[in-house]
Amino acid sequence: MGRFARVLCAFAGLVAASPVAFSQTSAPTSDGGDQLSEITVTAEKRAEPEQKTPISMSVFTAEEITKKGIVDFQTLAAQEPSLSFTQAGSEGSYLTIRGVSSHDVTEIGDPAVPVVVDGFTTIRPYTLTSVLYDVDRIEVLRGPQGTLYGRSATGGLINVSTKRPDNSFSGGGYVETGDFSMINTFGWLNIPLNNTFQVRVSATSRRHDGYVNAPSSDGVEGQRGDDEDSRSARFQLAFSPNDVFNGWLMYQITHIGGAGFVNKFIPFIPAAPTGNIYHGQIGVGSVSSFPLYGSASQDIDDKVVKWQFVYSGLPAGISITAIGGYDNLEFKHHAPAPTILGVPLTTALEGEQNEFPKTINQEIRVASDSAGPFIWQAGLYYFQERSTNLHSSATESPNSAAAQTLFDFLFPLVETKSRAAYGQASYAINNSNKITAGVRYSQDTKSRNGSFEIPIFGLYNLPDQGASKSSKTTWHVGYDWQATEQNLIYGKVDTGYKPGGFTTCGSYNPETVMTYEVGSKNRANDNRIQVNAAAFYNEYKDQQVSALSPSCASGTVVQNAGKSEIYGLELSAEALLTRLDKVTFNATFLHARFVDFVASPVLGNPAAANCANVVTTPYGLNCQLDGNTLTQAPTASLMAGYDHTWELPDDVGINFRVQGTYVTKQYFDPFNFGDSKQGGYGLVGSDLSYSKDKYKISLWGRNLANKQYLVQASEYAGGGASLYQYGFGAPRTFGVRFEASYQ
Repeated sequence: MGRFARVLCAFAGLVAASPVAFSQTSAPTSDGGDQLSEITVTAEKRAEPEQKTPISMSVFTAEEITKKGIVDFQTLAAQEPSLSFTQAGSEGSYLTIRGVSSHDVTEIGDPAVPVVVDGFTTIRPYTLTSVLYDVDRIEVLRGPQGTLYGRSATGGLINVSTKRPDNSFSGGGYVETGDFSMINTFGWLNIPLNNTFQVRVSATSRRHDGYVNAPSSDGVEGQRGDDEDSRSARFQLAFSPNDVFNGWLMYQITHIGGAGFVNKFIPFIPAAPTGNIYHGQIGVGSVSSFPLYGSASQDIDDKVVKWQFVYSGLPAGISITAIGGYDNLEFKHHAPAPTILGVPLTTALEGEQNEFPKTINQEIRVASDSAGPFIWQAGLYYFQERSTNLHSSATESPNSAAAQTLFDFLFPLVETKSRAAYGQASYAINNSNKITAGVRYSQDTKSRNGSFEIPIFGLYNLPDQGASKSSKTTWHVGYDWQATEQNLIYGKVDTGYKPGGFTTCGSYNPETVMTYEVGSKNRANDNRIQVNAAAFYNEYKDQQVSALSPSCASGTVVQNAGKSEIYGLELSAEALLTRLDKVTFNATFLHARFVDFVASPVLGNPAAANCANVVTTPYGLNCQLDGNTLTQAPTASLMAGYDHTWELPDDVGINFRVQGTYVTKQYFDPFNFGDSKQGGYGLVGSDLSYSKDKYKISLWGRNLANKQYLVQASEYAGGGASLYQYGFGAPRTFGVRFEASYQ
């Protein structure tokens, strides 16, 4: 706490000085070009300027999303220093903010950084592969969002708002091509049918060959991995029959195919003299060509309906909003599953995972208007996910006469439910000072019924059921000081909670986090400079971690094994050097350490795994990992960019943008072994565009230095065999995009 106190004192000095440094600035205008534009966000579930919202956040507008090539959550993470995207093997992905994430990507796991799209939440990890298109704004909210957004947002939250129909007749799109046989298309059309009804239709398709060449191996044909093959279409209808009522309906259909993400498996290196696995850093060899020992494919079909109705005709400007939706998703996936039950690595062996989750979101919110000193909102929330006929299996020598099933999990029903009631209010003491308080009560249940089989051992219909119930009251208190029209200083305390759950062999309790945050948001130099900063301290308790259990059929259990201490500083700045020159800088400095974390290494006994402190638990000998760095928690993440425009006659413009990112050392495993370490690395990308009237042509490049870096690393064990498992980031890519619009 001593180091954090020094960071906090230094930050307090910074924010205390900011009103003096920026007090001569003028109020923001809507002129655009000569000044930084003001962005409206909905981070607190009401429209308000970003610079007056007391939350540490990054906001990406529609223009930035296109220019920076943000098409999914992996490319979003590449543009946001505080956000990390990790591909968790072949089963799914997860996001990390401020060192907080959830590695449980099973059918009963919950994310620590959920994604909310137009008020609709999904929790399955494979939904992070969905393409983002026709997006109006992406808000990356850092820190717990447990009051307004509820369960599982212990690390933060991604709030995505798509473009809605409006009263202008407009349309446009782009065609993009590049290396790896890339062909991407996007188009949209907005039609105002009359003063009451508006329609918007948009669609996209994205395809490129895989970055990884997987040559043929024993019984497996050659193919390419880390490819993309997706398409999606969205239809929206907005209507406003009068001044106090408006509605919105949306239907979207998406298909994702191809091989998907693939891992490289490397046989373990024995460490002398014990013969235990070597945990140090190893050479991973080629990242662009390696055998898979099994075919890879994914087949995801998603159909979603959403709606929103707002009535603002109640007395005193009170409005009521109803938000809801239904998502019917089918997930079918094949991936190599090496070493299960001792099968040699070179033997063709595939895992199959089929899930069919159906998700319902319902929310009713009542809110005051934004005028007056007292502003409030309250709501009820309901979430349900029912996954039917889940089937998971592994087959040796598939598609051959020698094929045999090694194991088979059958779950007729996996169900998650969440109910919540919340309220938040703020009171303006005067024109400069405001206090805010909020509270939320959540109740969550999970259940699973089914069985598993191990046919090669003659084991059939073994029951595998479980259920859990947990509840928690989370809260928020905050104080805002609007020192000048251009300078906001705030302090707040937030709590977050992730529900408890169960494994085959037992249950585990919820985990909680309490975050203290102070921040400052500032504009200066006639609204040409923006500097925002936030310092935070997290107390993370009852962390849900995995441990080996020889007595458990699944081999692992999840237990509440400790707490963590996380604190850091986040900075962002942008400045218009001239009307045509813009610079940006973002930085996250993070200290994330386990204070009490008892877990067992995946491979090898604790005494041989470089554990400084070996302890005895009900699950056997384990390591006490206090002092280790949390996963995906680099000490520093830095990003800087420069943007210049040349204005030429006849409405011609040429724009050049370059951006660099540097991330310090990080680990993908809490044991901080060398075999799960990614050293510090930097990435550089640039864009050059030519525009005239409603047309634009752009040349772009990503990862120009062709840096090889990890997006996943772990030790993998199965049936006595031991492997290192790695996943890699995208290589250098180039493309050209032609855009056109009419409005």
